[in-house]
Amino acid sequence: MRLLILITALLAFECYAKDYPSCDIHASKNVALYVNGKQASIQAAIKGTPCHEAQLEIKVIVAGKVAYSYKAPFKPHVAIQWDDLTEQDAKDYLNSIFESNHIINCSELLPSKLDAVVGWDYNNLLVPLSQYEKYKSSKCRAFTHQTHYESNRAIVFPTNSTTGVIVSEYGL
Repeated sequence: MRLLILITALLAFECYAKDYPSCDIHASKNVALYVNGKQASIQAAIKGTPCHEAQLEIKVIVAGKVAYSYKAPFKPHVAIQWDDLTEQDAKDYLNSIFESNHIINCSELLPSKLDAVVGWDYNNLLVPLSQYEKYKSSKCRAFTHQTHYESNRAIVFPTNSTTGVIVSEYGL
């Protein structure tokens, strides 16, 4: 009886796996982000079966150490119906993380108060306003990435620091 249950479970899993593709994608790239004079690289991965249940992981690596790390379910990052999500969609998303517009000068951080002209509905500061304004006026660099298909996160890499500081989440 146990053998019959095991065989049934394996067949059900195989049918399920055939219907929905898995994702196992990794990428790494040096980027125009320097932390304490050392070039950073971004490592990103989307792993899981099926693809719509995969996990997204993003790391900023400086001198072999993790300066920033993010891990979350992948599906909320793309505006694609869950059963239409393919491995190619995951590859396209992963490639978008490395686009140069995600590395900005801190002076380019969004204003602390937004208006309709900026194009975003909110900018939720995760540090005190005085610290945010200090970062905006400094010569540091920042990395931005999505936390949802309609929201983003800004991480500042202050001068003389080896770790990133999550300063805001903004979106529609």
